[in-house]
Amino acid sequence: MPYLMSEKQNKAHLTASDWVDAAMSMMAAGSEADVKIERLAVKLNASKGSFYWHFRDRQHLLQAVLERWSKLTTLDVQARLDHQERAPDQRLLRFLELPLRSARAIMMADLELTIFNWAKQDETARDALILVDQLRTQHIAALIADLGIPTNRANSFAHEAYAMIRYVALRRDLPIDTRCALIKAQHQRIIDAAGTS
Repeated sequence: MPYLMSEKQNKAHLTASDWVDAAMSMMAAGSEADVKIERLAVKLNASKGSFYWHFRDRQHLLQAVLERWSKLTTLDVQARLDHQERAPDQRLLRFLELPLRSARAIMMADLELTIFNWAKQDETARDALILVDQLRTQHIAALIADLGIPTNRANSFAHEAYAMIRYVALRRDLPIDTRCALIKAQHQRIIDAAGTS
């Protein structure tokens, strides 16, 4: 989803967040290599001087993208779900459904695929991806354990569930109803296992 600024925002002084958001959008639509300072300046109708006011260089911006992505997709998501849903089974379902919930979620899934590919060649991106994978898996395992499933089984289910999240996020060729059904079936397997624990 392209990053769009209102006319009012465009006239105002750009923040570091504006540059990061634009870079994330550009990466989601293509690759890490597509993020160029000149292209971002054109996209934001800004000068390169505005960029250098906030960032030392392109690498500094890319590091900020990884930090923002990591926070948005782990701590922020967990805090929001914990606040919105009290029942552990519903928190788990909402977490599993995240890639399918909105246009922004789809854009974030595209960004994640870009980061996944970038991580094959870049150690910083690889470290960020590993950390996000660990935090998400731990969070899912904790949600499953809250259902009364023993820790070892909760960890195993967490890896299966996380694999399903990635699968449905990437299978754009499948109708949304099919992908939702796959998530619900994964969720039901966990709920059924909780009933037999």
